[in-house]
Amino acid sequence: MIQMMPGKAKMVCPRCSMARLADTLGNELDKPVVDMTGLTGDYEFTLIFLPEFRNMPGMMMAGRGPDGAATPESSDDAAPALLAAVPDQLGLKLEAKKAPIDLVVIDHLEKIPTEN
Repeated sequence: MIQMMPGKAKMVCPRCSMARLADTLGNELDKPVVDMTGLTGDYEFTLIFLPEFRNMPGMMMAGRGPDGAATPESSDDAAPALLAAVPDQLGLKLEAKKAPIDLVVIDHLEKIPTEN
């Protein structure tokens, strides 16, 4: 569950697998995230980070202007960006690299009328 608060987001997970965490991070980062930890158990954690509203028209990062620069009213205790929060708070390393992912490709689609 992700709670949005002024200037930060809080991800609370009472029982979360690393695969589920990777899926959630992928949704937040708008990029695929692959679990390569080898950890199989469920974990309890809380992650506090600065949300990015890239996919929401008219929204911007909390405490940041439209260009992404910090605004003067940004507080010193602002939450870190998600890419910095994961290693700092969870001790997990996020690396950009190539990895195989499942992908569905639709190469052709036709609209065929059907009878009622």
